[in-house]
Amino acid sequence: MASSIPTLLALPRLQAFPVLVALPVLLFPSAACRVDSGGAESGPARSGDSGAAGVTTSTSTASGGTTSGGAATAETDATRQDLADPDAWVVLEAADDPFTDRPADAACDPSGLTVEHGLYEVQTGPCPYLSAGQPTLADVRAGDAVSVLVYHTSLTSDDPAEAHLAVALDGALVWEETVAIPAASGVHTAQIPAAGDAPAGSVVVFHLHNHGSNAWTLGHLRVEPPDR
Repeated sequence: MASSIPTLLALPRLQAFPVLVALPVLLFPSAACRVDSGGAESGPARSGDSGAAGVTTSTSTASGGTTSGGAATAETDATRQDLADPDAWVVLEAADDPFTDRPADAACDPSGLTVEHGLYEVQTGPCPYLSAGQPTLADVRAGDAVSVLVYHTSLTSDDPAEAHLAVALDGALVWEETVAIPAASGVHTAQIPAAGDAPAGSVVVFHLHNHGSNAWTLGHLRVEPPDR
């Protein structure tokens, strides 16, 4: 895993959403996630907290998007296109990280990042803070849906805390969610309608900030036609 972001992926700090969904409540930096004095992440979007038992499913939406639950399944519909290559994520250095909840001592050991069966997996014991970026693989057009699927095993921590999940595209926040820890295994999905075009090659960032030694999987990050 590269230690610094290539020039191609140089990122501005998150700003007003120029091409995708406008999120007036969630835009950075005024609504950015912060780390409180107890060490737990907190943020403006507090939805989809996992339950105490069984598999739970997030029900949050982003700017009119819809959500659904269930395990990741193989998709064969050619109209659905991946926005990211699981093998191409690059861990961002502090200067390139658009998220403001980064601790001063943030570190991500590459041993915590693997690709299994085509899925990007994060073990938060060795990698408790991650912002990883890459150029998108497909065009996003106005009216398309940006679809996100993230799931995790049971979440544990020495003290009650929260995990912060987020996706940014082209310097703007697309989606974020906080998950209470401890929690049962859970699935978190969202479909965010695109308000404008974002050409292939725009920088996408996957962000995870988690206390405790837990396992997370990015099931997919893709674009699909509207009304799916």
